[in-house]
Amino acid sequence: MEFPEIRIVENPVCVVNEWDVYKILKSINSNKATHSEDYPSWITKCNAELLAEPIADIISSILSTGSFPAIWKQAQVKPLPKTSDPKSCKEYRPISLLYHLSKIVEIFIRKELSIYTPKM
Repeated sequence: MEFPEIRIVENPVCVVNEWDVYKILKSINSNKATHSEDYPSWITKCNAELLAEPIADIISSILSTGSFPAIWKQAQVKPLPKTSDPKSCKEYRPISLLYHLSKIVEIFIRKELSIYTPKM
């Protein structure tokens, strides 16, 4: 397994609140499938108290540098049948399996972008 290079910034422009990270880590649905090279998401959920601070630092660095780890951009696409007895390729839909930490980072990216998005 290849670990992503993450540069921790001394004074990040965007600072992610440890409590916000903790709440999201505790709300992880550990029944959902993730990338086959990812570790089980229940480990993150069960250790949210210990992991909230370092993950908050990682997310702050990602938001401050604008550098998202390349490995977290990779997805495994798996076919999921739409019907109980699929007979052709059209009866499948693709499911993208991602690393669960990339999904958490995306939540914070969405929050940051929503600040600059005009309300309609």
